[in-house]
Amino acid sequence: MHHIMARFWWILALRGALGVLLGVTACAWLLSLSGTNVDLFGLSVFLRPAALVATIILLLGLYAFIDGIFALLLGAQDYGGGRRWWTLIIEGVVSISLGLLTWLKPGSTVLVLLYGVAGWALVTGGLEIWQALDLNEYKERRAPLYFAGVCSMVFGALVLSFRVGGETLIWLVALYAFAFGMPLLVLAFRLRQFRNRYPHKTG
Repeated sequence: MHHIMARFWWILALRGALGVLLGVTACAWLLSLSGTNVDLFGLSVFLRPAALVATIILLLGLYAFIDGIFALLLGAQDYGGGRRWWTLIIEGVVSISLGLLTWLKPGSTVLVLLYGVAGWALVTGGLEIWQALDLNEYKERRAPLYFAGVCSMVFGALVLSFRVGGETLIWLVALYAFAFGMPLLVLAFRLRQFRNRYPHKTG
C-alpha cells in the first residue's frame, strides 16, 4: 500500500485539507456563538438551537461523503497485488453511506444520526490504524496515520458515550477535524518527499 500511497500522495493531502476546512468552519461557528457579534459567512441563520445539531450532522455527512470518495479513489489505485486495499474501500463505502444517510434521510431523529456519526468515526478510525500497520518500509511515517485513527475513534467514543449539546458538539467537531486533517497532511507531504527521493520505488 505504501508505494501507491506515495504515488498518489495528493489524494491523502486532499483528505487532510478537507478535514482542516471542516475544522475552520466549526471554529467560525464557535466565533459566531461566542457573543462577538461576528456573523462569519452568514452562519447565524444556522445557529438557532433547534437547527444547530441537525446542521452540524449535515456538515459531517457532507465531509464524510467527500472523504469517502477520496478513500475509494486511493483504494481503487491500490487494488490487488496482495495489498490491504480493502481497508480503503471499506472506509470509503462506510463514509459515503453516512453521507447519503444524513442527506437523503434528514427526517431521521437526531439521535439516530448522531449514532451513525459515532459509528462512522469508530470504524474509519480503526481502519486508519490498520492502514498504518501496512506502512512497513518506512515505519517512521506511521505516526501521523496512527494519530488520525486514534483521534477519529476518540471522537466517535465521545459522541457515543455522552449526550452532547450543540455547542459542545461543535467543539468536538473542530478538535476532531484538525486532529484528523493535520496528520494526514503531514503524512501526505512525507510520502511526497519519499516519492521524490525514491522515484524508482513509486513510479
